[in-house]
Amino acid sequence: MVTESFSGYHGESRHVYRLAIELGKRGHDVTVLAPKGVSYWPGVRVKSFPALEGVGLMKSKIIPSYYFEVGKYEIVHSHSVGVPALFARHAENFFVTVHGPLWYSGNTRYGVLGWIYNQLVTDSTLRAANRKGCIFCISPQDHGLCLGMGLRNSHLLPVYVEIEAIREADGESFRKKYGIHGLMVLEVARFLEFKGQLRFLRDCAEKIQKKLDVAFVFAGTKSDEKYLEALRREIVARNLKNVFLLTDLTDQDLWAAYKACDVFILPSEFEGRPHVVWEAFAARKPAVVTDVGGIRESVGNLCRVVPFWKPQKFAEEIVKLLEDTKLRKKMGEKAYKFVSKFSWSKVAEFVEEKYFEALKRKEVE
Repeated sequence: MVTESFSGYHGESRHVYRLAIELGKRGHDVTVLAPKGVSYWPGVRVKSFPALEGVGLMKSKIIPSYYFEVGKYEIVHSHSVGVPALFARHAENFFVTVHGPLWYSGNTRYGVLGWIYNQLVTDSTLRAANRKGCIFCISPQDHGLCLGMGLRNSHLLPVYVEIEAIREADGESFRKKYGIHGLMVLEVARFLEFKGQLRFLRDCAEKIQKKLDVAFVFAGTKSDEKYLEALRREIVARNLKNVFLLTDLTDQDLWAAYKACDVFILPSEFEGRPHVVWEAFAARKPAVVTDVGGIRESVGNLCRVVPFWKPQKFAEEIVKLLEDTKLRKKMGEKAYKFVSKFSWSKVAEFVEEKYFEALKRKEVE
């Protein structure tokens, strides 16, 4: 497994860790390659290497040692389609997971320079995986983009949720630990601007607290200290009460947070196929989310989906759920029924199957 970052128990790192664990259970010898500064990951072999920090469009870690290391492995599976993959895609059997959103040459956000970068890096990495192995996509949107590029060896990964861990978590202990006695709204996401925490505090939180006694809990990885400071200033400026910014929670505390909340929210500006919504579902919680990325395709009929440019509507949907216990329970039970059949073992089974299919395809060719 090739990574650009393996620190903090957030989306991509957690994905790599759980997949490595499950593939190991199936008899595979898995090693995760990561830049120096990784977290402790019990049960997984990790090899770390010095990394250089890129700038501008190449704001990715540059890890030249990967080039020599990947030749030691029968299968190389990159969880980056950026610069780190440049040093891995010469592997004989090369696979890649697109964690989304996919920045490819058809995306014009960064103009001509962005187009050139994506042609040389992202697009060519995807084509290498399509030729030598296959592409795994987290979101239906990215899968559609890959198919649109003619990358036929691309596949949408099954949904995965920590059902047992969340089901057994103790929500009351979380409330007691942080002194939360009334209603609670939770977001789980990295502390980054596009995750929407600041916009929510600015445009929604005050409106909701004027109507209800509610605590807002934001739990995630400390990705940007300046952004965290901006959140703290916003809380003070708006005189918001009972707002918790919790960084780097343990797994147990995170699962307990899901069980403790009354409503889960995700006010992001863009997303792939966010697993945190399913985790909230595993705790039988209703959700209010923004209509971005692959969210609508993944969970649109199970939660309240609101355009991210309509904060007033977003706040109104949260209030409706907080005021209606029966509706919360009804939505939560429906959501739980949806996710109760998903597991990491099924994801590993799917990935293993595609590994073997690609290897057999190459034998025939």
